[in-house]
Amino acid sequence: MGHTTRVFACLIGVFLAPAAGAVTFTAPTSISAFGITPLPGGTITATDTVSGFTLTGDVQLQPNVQVFFATRAFDVGPFPEQVSVSATENWKIVLSGGITPTSSPYVSVATGYGLLDLLTANGPFEQGSSYTQNGNGFHIIDDSHPNVLDAGLPVNRILSPGHYLVEILVQSIFDPGNEPPVFSQAAALEFGGISAFEGYSIEVTGAPVPEPASALLFATALLGLAACGRRRS
Repeated sequence: MGHTTRVFACLIGVFLAPAAGAVTFTAPTSISAFGITPLPGGTITATDTVSGFTLTGDVQLQPNVQVFFATRAFDVGPFPEQVSVSATENWKIVLSGGITPTSSPYVSVATGYGLLDLLTANGPFEQGSSYTQNGNGFHIIDDSHPNVLDAGLPVNRILSPGHYLVEILVQSIFDPGNEPPVFSQAAALEFGGISAFEGYSIEVTGAPVPEPASALLFATALLGLAACGRRRS
């Protein structure tokens, strides 16, 4: 193997090797719940995964607005990363308990996903799945949201080195109408506490981004090698 060929091979190895650094989760998932009453055995639980977390539980929905959300911190670095955020949802909304149709009751559940830059306190927030149950009955959601935050992330989804939070937020509105339900557990959201649902999951993945300066240096080296090859021939 000639000297020029060996140099070229070394350059290829250096510049095409994966860059160090990636999305690194720095803390366990944190849960916050406001006005939420778990059903027996249905405590809201977060399970950390390699690339995100899963949220499960079964809860009673009270009249008015209720919110619970979960966040997990991660770092990008030491180089920029091309980040992708995907999510899945598998849950059931229930309205029952002796509520008469003439009272016009309804219960609504909506999901949202966010990513927050901890330095600037800014970031995208996008809607996930939602459903409104009017009157007695139930409905099951089984959705996937690939690249759920692409519309709000920077061009090419490139995040600079820094500290971030990824979030799942669930909001419910229960209106029993003009006639109170016979028992308290009239409205419920089941997402895998003791029920057979998989809940809410979010996944954050990162891929190294070539630095412009490195790409320019690589191109210059290739031109130099080509010129050297022409002179020798």
